[in-house]
Amino acid sequence: MKIVICGGGGFIGQRLARLLLDKGYEIVILDRNQSRVSSPKLQSFIVDLLNPKLLSLYVVPAYGKLHFFIAAALHPS
Repeated sequence: MKIVICGGGGFIGQRLARLLLDKGYEIVILDRNQSRVSSPKLQSFIVDLLNPKLLSLYVVPAYGKLHFFIAAALHPS
């Protein structure tokens, strides 16, 4: 089963990715930063999550899509 994590390069997203990988899921991470998680079952793409045209190129048919980028996009540091 494949799961897309938008914002998967952050603190919560990376931990979730590791947890799901340990449970046997295939993971696609979309984030503005390179993910530090690596696995043969993981694909990581650097993408501007605020650009819907680019985002739609990467969102593949998946069982679940998890979004962790919203808080960072609304409250930039």
